[in-house]
Amino acid sequence: MDFKSLWFQSRSRKGLRQIYAVIFYMKNGSTRLESVYKTARYFSVTYQTINDQLARARHFAGKVDTFERWYKSGELLDKLRRKFKLSDHDFEVFRTLLEEDVTKSTLFSIIQEDLKSMEAEEKKPVLGPTGGLEGKQSLRMIRYFERNSKLRTQTINFHGLECTVCGFNFEKVYGKRGESFIEVHHHRPISSYEGKIKVDPKNDMTVLCSNCHMMIHRFRSNLLTIEELKEIINNRDI
Repeated sequence: MDFKSLWFQSRSRKGLRQIYAVIFYMKNGSTRLESVYKTARYFSVTYQTINDQLARARHFAGKVDTFERWYKSGELLDKLRRKFKLSDHDFEVFRTLLEEDVTKSTLFSIIQEDLKSMEAEEKKPVLGPTGGLEGKQSLRMIRYFERNSKLRTQTINFHGLECTVCGFNFEKVYGKRGESFIEVHHHRPISSYEGKIKVDPKNDMTVLCSNCHMMIHRFRSNLLTIEELKEIINNRDI
């Protein structure tokens, strides 16, 4: 895994510091209050930013002494996603940094470089994505995978608004609130892209409901294909 290819998109410096503080603490912190304060001071965030995660972890795991205990509940990740209002791309980066076996020094290096690049980015304009390319180099001088809104629109136009796996339609269930809503899925994980990759909305992407999308990505060491998830649903015990 090339961890330096994983970067958060569309995040303010304050928001970036908050999310990195939580990741760093969840990977390397302890339950001692001094550890919370130390991490908070380093990332220039309030200690409540991290302490909130302790409360969530206690609720779901009972005892907060290791990262593994915190992470066993899928609900914890979902709550963190909502708390930080993460896009599909940013959530995948967030989950990867939590799940993968990255050393403390490597994680520290990633965080330092991205925070510095964010500061530099605020001083100069950044080019947005063009054409149908994802994973292009930006003026940040750091490679990160960009979600292309044009590709998303093309994918929905081709595949429609019903989940490819289970057929769920948000508008049919939630009415106007669910109108035009669906999640876009890359058949090939974005983190595996190298450099510029031409993405075909018809063959490389599809649409999924939130539940099916989460089930496909639930275990990074065992990502499911569309067909595999369909088989699980069809063969489940009723």
